[in-house]
Amino acid sequence: MMSKEEKLLYSLSALKEVIETWDIDVEVTLTKDGNKHTINAYEEIERCVVECINNTQPYKFEDLKEDMWVWDNEKKEVIYIDFIKRNRIYFYTCKYDDGLFHRKFQDNRFFPVQMADVGCE
Repeated sequence: MMSKEEKLLYSLSALKEVIETWDIDVEVTLTKDGNKHTINAYEEIERCVVECINNTQPYKFEDLKEDMWVWDNEKKEVIYIDFIKRNRIYFYTCKYDDGLFHRKFQDNRFFPVQMADVGCE
């Protein structure tokens, strides 16, 4: 089964092929506040897809930093990283007001906070 990311990239490449084959003009001009802006619609969609994919990838250990909010997919909560020592993450959570907690780093567990809204597979 293809992941969401793979489906998006495959669909994007198929669209690009159609655009190039049929020589379709994807330039769009809009007027806002009296100013005209021309954008390449395909490039804007491509940028958004890449940004979406990048924002849904799990963090590697070296990506985590102090004073960073992250989504812990195992516990299904957003945490605030206070500091990192060895392979442990010391953090505060919004769920409990009991002080500092710590968890061992695990691959595919910590994500950008946007995943709190999207959910992880």
